[in-house]
Amino acid sequence: MAAVVLRRPLYRVTIEPHGDALGRTYPGRRAFSLRRLRRDARAVRATEDEVIILLAAREAERRAGWRGPGGDGGDRASAEELAARVCTTDDEWSALLRLSRIRARQLVRKFWKAIRAVARILDARRALSGVAVRAIIWRT
Repeated sequence: MAAVVLRRPLYRVTIEPHGDALGRTYPGRRAFSLRRLRRDARAVRATEDEVIILLAAREAERRAGWRGPGGDGGDRASAEELAARVCTTDDEWSALLRLSRIRARQLVRKFWKAIRAVARILDARRALSGVAVRAIIWRT
């Protein structure tokens, strides 16, 4: 959902467990090189969006009332690693992660009805294309 709202490529979404993840999101191709991060403002902004996307799944779990271990499959660790690539100090890194968590929570709250609609259809079909997820989100 966050990838769609932030206009990032999305290939497929599943609720088929994989490792320690409850489902998987398959993003489209990254629009930037990780080597260019600190030199390119667009790459930094895209990376900040990716951090939000990675943190949004756990926020949706919390909103749904899930109190068990996160089914994010390492998304938090990936978000922390990406944040470290664009931040130059520990304080900046902590602040980016806090702000990204707040933004992820706001996106989940604003698009909760659409998230529930996607979840209901995923429950029946087990997987959806990125095109189908976009259609559900913007229709809801």
